[in-house]
Amino acid sequence: MRRHRCRRPRAIPDPLPGPLRARVGDIVELTFLNHIDAANFGDSIDRGENGLGCDQTSGGGAQQGYPASAGDHFPDCFHGSSTGNIHFHASHTNPNGTGDNVLIEVRPVPRAANQPTITDTTFKEQFDKFFAECEKRLKADVLTEWPLSWDDPPLGPPSDPKTYTRIEKKLLQEYDNGRLQLWPTDERQYKKGFWPQYYIGAYPYCFQVPDYILRTWPPAPSAMLGSVQMGPMEAPASLQMGQSPGTQWYHAHKHGSTAINVANGMTGAFIIEGRYDDELNAFYGPDWTRTQPVMVINQA
Repeated sequence: MRRHRCRRPRAIPDPLPGPLRARVGDIVELTFLNHIDAANFGDSIDRGENGLGCDQTSGGGAQQGYPASAGDHFPDCFHGSSTGNIHFHASHTNPNGTGDNVLIEVRPVPRAANQPTITDTTFKEQFDKFFAECEKRLKADVLTEWPLSWDDPPLGPPSDPKTYTRIEKKLLQEYDNGRLQLWPTDERQYKKGFWPQYYIGAYPYCFQVPDYILRTWPPAPSAMLGSVQMGPMEAPASLQMGQSPGTQWYHAHKHGSTAINVANGMTGAFIIEGRYDDELNAFYGPDWTRTQPVMVINQA
């Protein structure tokens, strides 16, 4: 996903994200690459890439009292709008790990000779193994929340020099040399058994848009016996509702920079098909719904 920006006219404009399409019950697998060149953006929105740390305000000038009166400063680390992730609106999915996790922050790919050093082939082997394992687990149990730790193969463990998490650890440590310190936060989260927040360049998304296949709702009492652990909460062991089909959307959701990213085009349609599409296609002809144009209107 790249951010569209206003620059001098040129032959090939910056690309905009296209529509995603899935069907209720599908498993969505995406390789997210952040190829934004932070050098093209102002210092005030991306100080970390230039080794300047977070913005700060002391509340001086016309603003009196705290924090200026205490000699304190407000850290403002919500900028860094070249950081990216994806939020899938109205998705009935796992909100943790590699699901619809809005707390993930993926910094831009390192560059050499003005070219990204991480491409779609860099982690292809690791991600292909991960997607295959993710499919197997989600097909066995739609309520599965996996992976839970960087130690979970095949993305981990970080002790294996060939795994994704080990390479990410190295990338984060290299990035921290003179810039924001991201690895110490990831390391603390990892040691506590949490899913780390920060990444460099690439990230895999894998989640299911669940199909409620029972004929009645709510489920029969026998289907609700027991529970499964979902993060810090417990949930019924059976699927209580499924994904609603429809024309939805996805967008970058880096806290503090969501508005500027969306306004610059980091968004697109997320079309989830279901039984209604089947009925329309039965009436109008095969694949009629897929011939309909998709229009995304974005106001910058």
